[in-house]
Amino acid sequence: MTVVFVSQVAGTLIVLPAGGLMAHTVGEDAKGRAAGSYQAGNLGGNGVGGGAGVWLASHFSKEVADGTLAVAMLASAAAIYFASDVRIVATEGVRDRMRLLWRDLFSMVRTAIPLFTIARPRN
Repeated sequence: MTVVFVSQVAGTLIVLPAGGLMAHTVGEDAKGRAAGSYQAGNLGGNGVGGGAGVWLASHFSKEVADGTLAVAMLASAAAIYFASDVRIVATEGVRDRMRLLWRDLFSMVRTAIPLFTIARPRN
């Protein structure tokens, strides 16, 4: 349970900056494709990486699985070298960003599709 908890916290700390990086470096016309590719890679990486880890651990050893997946993760992390630098927007303070966040949340609650998605009955 501890390993799962730590991996989920680490995953959250990785996902948030990656999303911010995409938001600030990808052009407006390509954000949809970038988000789709990001989600497909995330889902595929979890499935393929998890499956590969289980297969390696069951056919070889836990150490081989750990080492192989660590090398794969480090190779994937090397892609950050090719990302553009992100500059901090100094004109907005925390209060301004919170105001924008609440405005967006209220606009989402006022439209029908997000409300139906949020409030749909669970089976």
